[in-house]
Amino acid sequence: GLEENAVDALKTSAGVIRRGVDSALSADVQMMRRFAARVAGYSEQALVHSMTLFRYSNELTALYYVDGTGVGFSSEGEAFDISQLPATERALSMGEEAVSSCLAEDGSYTHVLIQSPVYLGVQAVGAVYALLPAERYYSDALFTFREGAGHAYVFSARDGRFTVEDEPAGGLDEAGGTIYEALLASGSEREQVSRLARDAQAGGSGLYSLRADGEEAYLYLMPCETNADWRLAAVVPAARDRKSTRL
Repeated sequence: GLEENAVDALKTSAGVIRRGVDSALSADVQMMRRFAARVAGYSEQALVHSMTLFRYSNELTALYYVDGTGVGFSSEGEAFDISQLPATERALSMGEEAVSSCLAEDGSYTHVLIQSPVYLGVQAVGAVYALLPAERYYSDALFTFREGAGHAYVFSARDGRFTVEDEPAGGLDEAGGTIYEALLASGSEREQVSRLARDAQAGGSGLYSLRADGEEAYLYLMPCETNADWRLAAVVPAARDRKSTRL
């Protein structure tokens, strides 16, 4: 089994990475909130100008504005309405900020949609929506630990698909698909993978003994905070952990 201090070390690593992902995403939510507050009451011409600058300076894939009727335009000045959003609309209908992963045509999550209502005084007068590349929240420095032996993955609690990944270079996310398929393909017991899936959906956290990349491994699961659907899994080979309990 895994010694208690090694479990603590893996849990600590998972926590550090989870906070890194959450704080990066949270910073973008705050950035959108500030933008929404700034553009309230702008003319269409001033809005398009501000949106274009904002989109390019913050490396957004797309940026949209709608008024209270749900109709508006993109930062390029093209017509847009909320039926074109790649995720469920919440900013206008519920008056709340929202973060969601967006499925691409190939069934992978490539982007994140951040929604923010636009208020004029206490009146909601519209909303802004930013589409951001999901890889923005990935970095090798953050997602690898234990001198490169450990690797973290972020996936959707809803369907197990990876939601934050770089160009996969080995690891569970190399084939795309879901973390559960990847673990089963690596020889993990179906019972353990089913438990992981149940716990992920329930927002649980804990330690699992599995097979990853063809070897015995330990996985620590924890829910992310900024996006309620995201889960973080930190995985380390078992052989590595028996040898060393260092971070």
